Amino acid sequence: MGCAGGIDFTSNLHLDREAVPAGFETFKLTLKGLKGGHSGGEIHVGLGNANKLLVRFLAGHAEELDLRL
Repeated sequence: MGCAGGIDFTSNLHLDREAVPAGFETFKLTLKGLKGGHSGGEIHVGLGNANKLLVRFLAGHAEELDLRL
């Protein structure tokens, strides 16, 4: 069994939840069709990472769409 390298990371984050403001809607955002792959052994292939792509989308549109997480 081999490994391209990695670490274990544990994090705890306290979040204060708030009610959805009047006039706001909730939605589920799904990204499908990515091929996946090993992040170390196949990093040169340039496959999309769903987490990174969704964060780029949300960060790029948060202000214009008044998004809240």
